[in-house]
Amino acid sequence: PKLDPGKSYVASDLIKESMKVIARDPRIVSVDADLASTSGLQDGVGYVDQSRALNVGVAEANMMAIGEAYACLGYQAWISTFCPFFDLKVLRRIAVGQQERIEVIGEQGSWLAEGHGLDLVMLATAANIDTKTNGATHMGNDDIKIMREVGQVRIIDVSCPNQLMGILRWLMEGSRGLVYLRIMRADSPVIYREPVEFEYGKGYYAREAGDPQVVFVSSGRGVFEALDAAELLEKDHRIGASVIDMPSADKELLEKLYDSGKTVIFAEQNNGYLWSEFKEHTWNRERKGTVCVGVNTSYDDGSCQYIHSAMYEELLDQFGLDPKQLAALAAERSKS
Repeated sequence: PKLDPGKSYVASDLIKESMKVIARDPRIVSVDADLASTSGLQDGVGYVDQSRALNVGVAEANMMAIGEAYACLGYQAWISTFCPFFDLKVLRRIAVGQQERIEVIGEQGSWLAEGHGLDLVMLATAANIDTKTNGATHMGNDDIKIMREVGQVRIIDVSCPNQLMGILRWLMEGSRGLVYLRIMRADSPVIYREPVEFEYGKGYYAREAGDPQVVFVSSGRGVFEALDAAELLEKDHRIGASVIDMPSADKELLEKLYDSGKTVIFAEQNNGYLWSEFKEHTWNRERKGTVCVGVNTSYDDGSCQYIHSAMYEELLDQFGLDPKQLAALAAERSKS
C-alpha cells in the first residue's frame, strides 16, 4: 500500500494488505494464536492461500513450535500474539537451535550452507503502553527487556506506518533470523513521508534541529510523544530539540549521544530497553580512571549465547573464568 502522509494507519491493516502481495511467494506462511485480528496475518496470507494461514487458537506454545517447523523447512514463517504471550521456554529452545545452526554454518566444510538459519518473524502486537484497554497481564511494557536477554533474537520496535513498510521490505530479503517485531495496536500518523530504507541497528532522526540543546530518544508510540515534547520545548522555552527514533539499538549513535554534551532524554513506554542499551554501551566511559573489564559467558562483542554441555572445569577454561586465568588478567590490566 502507498500511504498518505496526512492520514493515520493501523499497523495490522498495513500488514494484511502487504501480505496479499508478499504471500504470493509460496515460501511465506503465518501462524496466529487466537489474536489474529491484531496481526493482519491470517486475512492477508489467507487471501492468497488459506492453507498457509493457520490459527492454533489459545495455544501459543504450539504456535511457536509450528512456526519453527515451517522455518526449518525453508519457509519464512510469521507467528503472532500479544507481546506478553510468547512462550519463553519454547523461544529459548528455538534460539538454541538457531545458534547451533549458525555455528555449524560458520564451520569450514560444513554440511549446512549459508542462508539455512531459521527465518522466523515474531509479530508482537499491542506493544508498549497500549491505547486500547488492556490490563497488566496483556500490556507489553516488560517484554522488550525480557527479549533483550534471549540470544539470537533481533528486536525491532515500530513507530511510523512508513517505517513498518520499510521493515517489511527488509524482511522480504530473507535470512533475517529470529526477529521480534513489535507493532502498535491502535492507529498512528505518518512520520516519514516515504517508506524508510530500514537498516537493523540504525536510529533515525524524526526531528532534527540545527544545534539542539536537548535530544529525545524513543521508539514505538513513544516517538510521537517525544515529537510533541520537542515542539513544546522550542515554543514555550526557546530550547531547540531533536528526536531520534531508534526502532533497533544503534550502538554507534548511542556512543555519539554520550559524547555530544547535550541533554539526552530517553523517553520510552516500556521498562527502559534503550536506556539499558545506552548504559551498557557507555559503561567504560562512565568510569574514567577506572578499568572495567567484563568476563562472562557472552560472545566477545557482548551478545548472548548458550553454553554447550561440558564439565565444569572445561567451561571455566572456555570462558576465561578459571581462577588462574582471572588472576592473570587482573595482573595484566592493573599494570596497563
